[in-house]
Amino acid sequence: MNFYVASGFQNKHLVRSIANELKHAGWHHTYDWTRNERAVN
Repeated sequence: MNFYVASGFQNKHLVRSIANELKHAGWHHTYDWTRNERAVN
């Protein structure tokens, strides 16, 4: 199963946490915007 998590930049830590839980359950993260340069800085 594929997933994408949409949210505001202020929630990037929560998005990463949710994404990690889904990946550990076997889901495929289609795009991790929290690793984007704009989100990291």
